[in-house]
Amino acid sequence: MRPLGNDYNRSFFRRSFFIFFIVLGAKLILLRYLLFHFYQFTSAIWFDLSYLAVILAFIDLFVRKGRVVLYIAVDLLFSLICLSFVLYAGYFETLPSYYDLFQLDQAGTVGGSIILLLSPVYGLFFIDFIGFLFLPLVHKRLSGKSSSWKITGAVLAVGLVVIVSDFLVNQHEEIADPALFAADHGIMNFEVTRFTRNPAVSVAAEVDFTNQDILRLKGVVPVPTEQHVMFGKAKGKNLIVIQVESLQDFIIGKKINGQEITPNLNDLIHENYYFTNVFQQIGAGNTSDAEFMANTSYYPIGDKPTSETIVGTEIPSLPRLLGKVGYWSATFHTDELTYWNRDEMYPALGFDQFYEKPYFGNEDVVGHGASDEVLFNKSLDILLKKQQEEQLFYAHIITVTSHTPFKMPEDKQMLELPDKYKGTLVGNYFQAQHYTDYAIGKFVKSLKVTG
Repeated sequence: MRPLGNDYNRSFFRRSFFIFFIVLGAKLILLRYLLFHFYQFTSAIWFDLSYLAVILAFIDLFVRKGRVVLYIAVDLLFSLICLSFVLYAGYFETLPSYYDLFQLDQAGTVGGSIILLLSPVYGLFFIDFIGFLFLPLVHKRLSGKSSSWKITGAVLAVGLVVIVSDFLVNQHEEIADPALFAADHGIMNFEVTRFTRNPAVSVAAEVDFTNQDILRLKGVVPVPTEQHVMFGKAKGKNLIVIQVESLQDFIIGKKINGQEITPNLNDLIHENYYFTNVFQQIGAGNTSDAEFMANTSYYPIGDKPTSETIVGTEIPSLPRLLGKVGYWSATFHTDELTYWNRDEMYPALGFDQFYEKPYFGNEDVVGHGASDEVLFNKSLDILLKKQQEEQLFYAHIITVTSHTPFKMPEDKQMLELPDKYKGTLVGNYFQAQHYTDYAIGKFVKSLKVTG
């Protein structure tokens, strides 16, 4: 008589539970390697494996029909989540929260940028599906029978203990760096911890100080506004703010092959004030967060696009402040107004008018919309009309051609690049920023000519 235990163990290891646990575990290891490389590569992996074990054990214990199909569905979903994580981390250089993964509807206009980030190694997240489709041996091994409730139950219990204990120990730890927290405590635990918090509400509730308190902490004695050297210098002047997509300070004043990358901005710097110690503070809203900050001097929410949290409100802002002294305000952007919920954000900020894709049309499209030359030319048409009406204005213009994926038509590739940069991401970036700089130069000249 053969020992029952040996037969049972061999049978158990042929079960779909074990096979899928190995498959998903391998994908988890690959994900952690791509995100964190060798930092905390293995020490926190047990936390993530516990989540996988609990999900698979739950299916094994409580699903009777279609168990293997459900396993495959979980496998596919997990593979897509892994791909989303590495693409998001590659694009934004941080880990996505559960909320960011629900913002995939925003990916349409940056699809070209995402394609640049794809790597053949990401195909490993889906390679097992070839086996499911074509290897008879795999079909034979994928038994639909459940494993012993004792072993599966033990796996479920141990997994839950690990998950709950890890969460309870670390639930109040500050998430200053999402990647660091996820590397130390597990990617799944990072998502659960983020889900159970509402940083915007908790921080706002703790704020109980005034501007006078801030000045006292800084040791600053404010000079009355009317005594400032520049007070009143711009009275009666129009205001134009140009927000340049993807512009990095490192190219300012730099040359390549003897050519200035940003010659017009370099000239403007010599004629004006240039602030070098400015650091981006955007949250999940990216460009829209930058627009929000530029017009309010407030920090963005962080975990969520601020444009989605101010719907129906009236935010104290630059457009409203200028509106009180007779200014007309407008924004100019060649992309869709609904992108990043701008159609809700601009009214909250108090802009009088918004000019978007329908106004700029499909003339000379580069990337996400009409080129920056079209942007500035058609914006100037509006501003000239306001000038003729003797209407003071505030115009916030956002460039688009300088945005990723930086693929420029040949007639707009104005830099002669060294061979090592041609066709590369860095070379394309130089070309895109150089073109936008060229468009800005033309715009500034037109402003001067027209007074």
